[in-house]
Amino acid sequence: MPTTLPDAEGAAGPASSHPEIDGLETLSRSQRQRSPGRLAGPSVPQELDLSLVMRTTVARLLVLGSLGLASSDAAADSISCDGGIVSVGDSRLDLLAKCGQPALQETEPVLTTTIVDLSLLIERWTYNYGPQRFTQIVSLKGGKIVAIERGGYGYALPEPPKDAPKSPLSIPRARCDPGALRIGDRTFDVLARCGEPVSRDLDRKRRSQRVIEVWTYDFGQRSFVRFLEFESGRLVRIRTGSYGYSQ
Repeated sequence: MPTTLPDAEGAAGPASSHPEIDGLETLSRSQRQRSPGRLAGPSVPQELDLSLVMRTTVARLLVLGSLGLASSDAAADSISCDGGIVSVGDSRLDLLAKCGQPALQETEPVLTTTIVDLSLLIERWTYNYGPQRFTQIVSLKGGKIVAIERGGYGYALPEPPKDAPKSPLSIPRARCDPGALRIGDRTFDVLARCGEPVSRDLDRKRRSQRVIEVWTYDFGQRSFVRFLEFESGRLVRIRTGSYGYSQ
């Protein structure tokens, strides 16, 4: 006749043939009694929670970084055209030779502290590259590029008729040598010797605040461009630029 053992309530029951299982069940009951406030159900390891937080933080940083990059793309310091790259600080001649004529050219006077200075103008040249690319708005002041801004997507403008005469971009070449220029020359002397410049621009000296006129002359692809600064009708300074573009 099998022996009986008292159970947890003091009642007798059949003895188990596996004492190690009885020991585990007793240990499990004692653990539950010692921690009555612990919720039932499977516990989540702490390592899993930290991993989830790290992944969420990295994802947020990536999103913020992409948003910052997208916003900074609206302003740039250079654009790439068929003829090369032009950057802020380049001349009107560089822009015209590398990117050609713009689709839209606008001008507005410079607003000073109290008055509108009609002698100085800000020019905006808008380049349209079609509906698959962004437009580029280039601002010029005093014959130099001062800002480049990316606009929205461009437009599919109607093409000119096939039989329409094409007008290739032509950079006029000075008919004099750079050595013919002398400080103190009058504007008419320079015009008579060298011909019409590529461009004429107005600019203001930072220190003296005097308005000067800047003439740009192109002497060919093997010579440097010259920027002539005139004050009161006389040549006061000659600046040297990059190589020219005229044939």
